[in-house]
Amino acid sequence: MPSDREKTVERVRMRLKGKKNTKWCLIATSCVEAGVDLSFRTGVRECASLLSLLQLSGRVNRNSEVQDAAVWTIILDASSTGVTKNPSYDTSSRILRDYFANDCEISPALCTEALKREVRETASISKELTEKENIFAFATVEQRFRVIDDCSLPAVVDKALIERIQNREIVTWRDIQNGSVQVRKKTLEKLAIRESQRYPGVYLWTAEYSVLLGYMEGVLKLVDIDKDGCAII
Repeated sequence: MPSDREKTVERVRMRLKGKKNTKWCLIATSCVEAGVDLSFRTGVRECASLLSLLQLSGRVNRNSEVQDAAVWTIILDASSTGVTKNPSYDTSSRILRDYFANDCEISPALCTEALKREVRETASISKELTEKENIFAFATVEQRFRVIDDCSLPAVVDKALIERIQNREIVTWRDIQNGSVQVRKKTLEKLAIRESQRYPGVYLWTAEYSVLLGYMEGVLKLVDIDKDGCAII
């Protein structure tokens, strides 16, 4: 949640300053790609878009600290256990792989061309979107067209705030914003997280949570339970 983000980023910065303990990795979502002043020796990203790859390169060797820095693009085996394919990467990752196959220099100069190719190859969707907008079919536009094709919902993780909500105390939208995280709907369903009756659309997190891992603390424990087939309660 917002109050824990700076603590986590500062912890990462301190580890990066350490000269002795260098054998560690930061595994993060795409939120680290842009706007975060962190500099690593090596960056690794699942093959997605050219722009995402270039954003990642901005978190590697930012100040030319080392001479042997590298950025890697990898393709995950969708048939492997625990790997979920992201369909929104299909077009952009294929375009990026084309550049690699043709030995193109990966640089910001390719950005405009890559974006044009993505638009052209999804032109049927863009045309349909334009048609629906022109006839003011906004309900259809909202339902079928999303910038991020994934349903995430706010879940309150601050225990004190959850207690205030359950006690029907006065809670502002800012309180909820500061004490919440965005969680995928599928994750909420799998962990049986209940929706607040007082604030529909807001969920009250009851699984594990930590400052460093956030709500993934609870998700990873569920993964272990699924893997082992049992849990000690």
